[in-house]
Amino acid sequence: MQQYIRRKTVIGYHRTNYLNIVKYARALASLNPYDKAARVQLYHQIQKRKY
Repeated sequence: MQQYIRRKTVIGYHRTNYLNIVKYARALASLNPYDKAARVQLYHQIQKRKY
């Protein structure tokens, strides 16, 4: 998915949003499912990000 988005130049400003979705989905998938502190930290990192 990430490579497809990087190759397409006609998607304009949506490109940044889609790349962020891929980035945060990877981060969420790599977390330990029982580590609540890490999930909360990722949540705050996403909320703090300005789009």
